[in-house]
Parts: sequence; structure tokens; C-alpha cells
Amino acid sequence: MRTWLSLTARWTVAAVLAGLGVGLVDAAGLAAAVVLLPGLALGLGQRLAAPRRLPPIWTLFSGLAWIAGALLDTVVEIRPPGAGAWLIPTATMAIWQLFLLNRPGRAWPWLPVSMLGAFALQTSAQGACLLACAPLAAAFGPGAATVWTFAVGFLGYGIVTGAALPWLARPADATPR
Repeated sequence: MRTWLSLTARWTVAAVLAGLGVGLVDAAGLAAAVVLLPGLALGLGQRLAAPRRLPPIWTLFSGLAWIAGALLDTVVEIRPPGAGAWLIPTATMAIWQLFLLNRPGRAWPWLPVSMLGAFALQTSAQGACLLACAPLAAAFGPGAATVWTFAVGFLGYGIVTGAALPWLARPADATPR
């Protein structure tokens, strides 16, 4: 129980820190941050949170996959009606990460878990902005609202994916035979 909680907590904190970092860069006026940084920041945080359970290439895979998904979403406009801007990049990242979680019986759930995480990211960010963006922007400027929105959105993603992580990324020797 302690290991599960600490892994989930580290993963969730890593997601929030990734959201803070991306939000700060975006608030600083580097709009490309939303396309280039989220996957890399999430992948790095995830790798640092679970270093023995994820391969070293996780960060690079996550970053490149997010960029591919963001570009696909921008160019092709295939997003389902009502879906948030983070759905396609998160789905693309999850699919690429599946290749790194190539363990029979455990890798395939990562895609639906990540999709739930993307939904949590989008709804958390939207809800957080509805609640606090106007007061934060009025008190501290629009950058504060941006950072807040990213941090809370990534918190939602971290909670959902972090709760499933102990099962998905357990060491190979723990796999039932």
C-alpha cells in the first residue's frame, strides 16, 4: 500500500509540476509551448516519478508523440465535437507509450486510462478556469490564470493516470505467469 501511494503521489506531483512549467512558459508568451512542451514535461515527470518502471526513452517518446498529436490535431482537425484541445495529443502520446509498455495483459489498458486522463485534464482545466481565471487575472494578470489552468488540468491527468500506474508499470517479475 505504501509503495502504491508513494508512486501515485510522485506521479501526480510530477504532472502538476509539468503543468506549472508549461503554464509558465505559455504565460511568458511562447505560444509554441502548448505544442512542444506538454508531452516532454509529462514524460520527464513520469520518468522521474517511476524511474525503475519506465524505460529511459519514455521522455523522448512522450515529447515527440505529443508534438505529433498536436500537429495532427491542428492540421487535420479531427477532434470529435466537444472534445478539448488536449484529447488528440494525449491519445497520440498514449499510443506511442504503449510500445514502451509492451507487456502482455498490461499495456493495452494504458490507452483508455490515458483517454480518461485527457478528459480529466480538459475538464479540470476548464473547471479551474471557470472558478478562478477571472479573479486571478484581475489580481495578478493573465499569466497567473494560464499557470493555474495548466497546473489544475495536469493535476486531473496525474490523478487518473497515477491511480492506474502501479498496476500498469509494475516490474516485469511481478507479472503472473
